[in-house]
Amino acid sequence: MHLSELQDRTFLHIAGQHWPLLYGALHQALRARGLVPARVQAVSLEGLSVHLATGDAWALWGEASTAAYRQSRTVVYRPFLEPPIPGSLALLWPHDAASPLVPKLLEVAQRLAPVT
Repeated sequence: MHLSELQDRTFLHIAGQHWPLLYGALHQALRARGLVPARVQAVSLEGLSVHLATGDAWALWGEASTAAYRQSRTVVYRPFLEPPIPGSLALLWPHDAASPLVPKLLEVAQRLAPVT
């Protein structure tokens, strides 16, 4: 689908006040692709599905993140025809982190998306 088809629907986001740089970058990327959402609403990650199921809203999600919705009858995933919005994820932790979870997280991250 084209982003322009979403012009009159509410853009749901979870970034807003928590990640203002991400929020700004997403809006800039949408504008660059010809979409300025008419309405924007901040939602919690937990409440996102409920808002999407109303049918008058949309959210940006990567293809991998939508796997849980593939069989849903209330939330539908549709890829955009415009160029994808690039993104990255950085994992940062203190060098002296004592948690045994840090090496496990690093192992999973390297297995899923090796750094080149």
